[in-house]
Amino acid sequence: MSSLIEHCQSISIGWIVDYEEIILYCQNGRLLTIIDNIVSLTNLGQQFVYANKEEYLELTNEQKNIIVEQIVFNGSWEHESRIFFSSFKVNLNLGTYELSFEENPLQARFNKILKVFIFLEIVEINQFYVRVFPKFSLTISNLISRDKTITEEELENILSEKKRLGSAAENAVVEFEKNRLLNLGKKLQAELVRKISSLNVAEGYDIESFNGNSENIIPDRFIEVKATKSDKFRFYWSVNEMKVATQKRDSYFLYLIKNFNENKISVISPLILQNPINIFEKFPEVKIEATTFLVENIDKIPMYKFMNDQFQWYQIS
Repeated sequence: MSSLIEHCQSISIGWIVDYEEIILYCQNGRLLTIIDNIVSLTNLGQQFVYANKEEYLELTNEQKNIIVEQIVFNGSWEHESRIFFSSFKVNLNLGTYELSFEENPLQARFNKILKVFIFLEIVEINQFYVRVFPKFSLTISNLISRDKTITEEELENILSEKKRLGSAAENAVVEFEKNRLLNLGKKLQAELVRKISSLNVAEGYDIESFNGNSENIIPDRFIEVKATKSDKFRFYWSVNEMKVATQKRDSYFLYLIKNFNENKISVISPLILQNPINIFEKFPEVKIEATTFLVENIDKIPMYKFMNDQFQWYQIS
């Protein structure tokens, strides 16, 4: 260990560093083992070193990911991380977790771990709060829930908020569809657009509408609406919704709305996916996780923007 510290000191560029503390941190993170004062890399440590083949002085993004995934949330720091985030509260508007300094001042014991989390870009901080970056919100939720049950009241509030947001988004799409059909000169079809999610939640879609390429008054566009307040297309897709999408194929549409503001339902620009099953099969970069299906990375698919004087939307070829 002493020779390792001496070696590190010999290649540093003038600043004072407590290398012994760093080595102990790495030991605690299971990157290193120290037996009889002999320091060795663990398998995880070797993986960490190989993630910086160019030997940059700063950690690479790949190295940061290893720390986050295999040490902070699923490794030796998991317990301390859970304690740290246990006092954070859900911000439903932003879809993430945050700690308000006014409501719950941060304990001094967490100062070091906070600095690490800021460096790893897990959280951001200002004078009012510490806030988790949204991409880690689900990870934090799973971390906290490993030893914490949600109360009935908390669950009811979350479900109520989700239902309210979903209903507002569905109303916005109904108006969008009516305007689209009126723009095509299909006044009767526009009047027949209807929201059915409140009538039968088992249908596998929310709205019955029309493609507008005929005078047929039998619905031929079945729309499932997914909305988020975040700036990324990311949603949960139930097994039943996927089953209905598979059955209806070209008649089934996903209308995805990001940056949704329920106070401005007349201003939406949905991404419209016709036959989404076919699209997701053609583009393997779209990530789908099972139970309720979590769909991500839709932004990576080439999309085309359409607009007229009244509204705009996006489609994928």
